[in-house]
Amino acid sequence: MSTIAPVPPLENCEKRSGNDCREGRGLLSVDEARRLILSSVSPLQECEDVPLREAVGRVAAADIQSSLALPSFDNAAMDGFCIHLDDLGSIPPIGLRLQGEARAGDEQRLMLRRGHTIRITTGAPIPDGVAAIVPHERARMVEGRVEIAARIEAGRNIRRRAEDVVPGATIVEGGARLNACHLAILAAAGKSHVRVRRAPRVGILSTGNELVPPGTLPEGGRIVDTNRFILSSMLRSAGATVEDLGIAADDVDLLAGVLGANRHLDVLVTSGGVAGSVADRVPAAIAALKGETTVLSLALRPGKPIGFGSLGKCKLLNLPGNPMATLVTAFLFLGPLVRALAGQDERRRPGVARTAHEFTHIEGRQEFVPVRIVDTGPDGIPRAEKLGKGGSARLLPLAQADGLAELPASTGAIPAGQLMVFHSFVEMGLLPA
Repeated sequence: MSTIAPVPPLENCEKRSGNDCREGRGLLSVDEARRLILSSVSPLQECEDVPLREAVGRVAAADIQSSLALPSFDNAAMDGFCIHLDDLGSIPPIGLRLQGEARAGDEQRLMLRRGHTIRITTGAPIPDGVAAIVPHERARMVEGRVEIAARIEAGRNIRRRAEDVVPGATIVEGGARLNACHLAILAAAGKSHVRVRRAPRVGILSTGNELVPPGTLPEGGRIVDTNRFILSSMLRSAGATVEDLGIAADDVDLLAGVLGANRHLDVLVTSGGVAGSVADRVPAAIAALKGETTVLSLALRPGKPIGFGSLGKCKLLNLPGNPMATLVTAFLFLGPLVRALAGQDERRRPGVARTAHEFTHIEGRQEFVPVRIVDTGPDGIPRAEKLGKGGSARLLPLAQADGLAELPASTGAIPAGQLMVFHSFVEMGLLPA
């Protein structure tokens, strides 16, 4: 199970009821902000038993042990012919009389006699007296007898009982996000149900007087809300159940009404209304509900301002409104928050790519830029080109991209051919695996 490192004192932020904190003595790094956000998060305690067929994507509540040995009996690893121990030392070619046949699913156990062989199929129980199995390609029928053309060592092509799993062994670790392979071994171990943690319930709310819903023709300075497509896809990929709370105007009472009516959820995530302008009303709405919020200024591009806090037991995360900034901050903070609530073991590892050309970058902020994979180099590492001219409101580069390149705060421009961290949209839950 993943653990959250202790949070060091952060002099440039202060947690207040309904108030925010600004840059003060500098900008927070992404890692510092993530530790701060996750420091008070613990896994949801509610658990349930679900059928295996419904468990894909759920998080195992605890380690699961097998009560069975896997395999549960010695069986054939391939189609072939059984060899008796006393016949192993014979000089090939070895001629053996065909004694019978053993098939997968047979309950009757045969006894192999010396000088004889039994034809056997993959998965069939090993007859008594069998020391090895010769693949059928290395045997032939000659005048009614089976001729073995080469020597074979004892034990070859036999799957022994418990060589995969011994009784009592852990077959799925607590915190694992269950996939088809987990379910396969659970089924093989005789399980029909699995105990999982309750999936976090997350509400998503877009804020801004300028927003109209998809399908509406924007007029008079309005724009179509696109962030809920990004957030809902990423959240479902992280294992959450999503409630779409729609769009709220920049009005404290209206925002407070929507947030207050949904404080029963595990997380409320808003996009927009957190940058600190006169139109940003999210922190004030949280204050009106006696909730807590902290606004952080990050050494991050895009996505410098984000807010986090709580409304009773409900966690709050307030993201920027521009689509690219929403995507980046959701990936960096919302995904880890949801996985921590779900009790999911955090083992995500980013990929790497090489720059196909020079990537301009100003030292001082960690930056994420949309990139497209153009080819694969002779070393097997993909090469990526940067898309667009920057700007957190641009959508076309995102629509054309395969993922995001991560440019560290400690470096400036990155020359062509250099390695960089690459986060694919598959990893983020924005593209199907």
